[in-house]
Amino acid sequence: MKVERIVAGALMGCFFATASYGQWPEMKTPGIPRLVGGKPDLFAPAPRSGDGHPDLSGVWDVGNLTYFQDLATGTKPGDVQLTPWAAGVQN
Repeated sequence: MKVERIVAGALMGCFFATASYGQWPEMKTPGIPRLVGGKPDLFAPAPRSGDGHPDLSGVWDVGNLTYFQDLATGTKPGDVQLTPWAAGVQN
């Protein structure tokens, strides 16, 4: 029983160490404004693209992809009407 607990604990330790390493804590994304200590400056202004609009490109965690591709998922046909422009873009 004691050996089984030790083996189970070692396996859990390896699993959690691997999962936590996947978060890349040492990786610094280039171009992010940083404070003196190296932490990201969360109050810095958003970067701007060439035309002056906020540049929101980057890594986005969408989590559950249910509504990522189609916001009308789960609605009845006819509940959501697309404009002609949006219908052309969707196809």
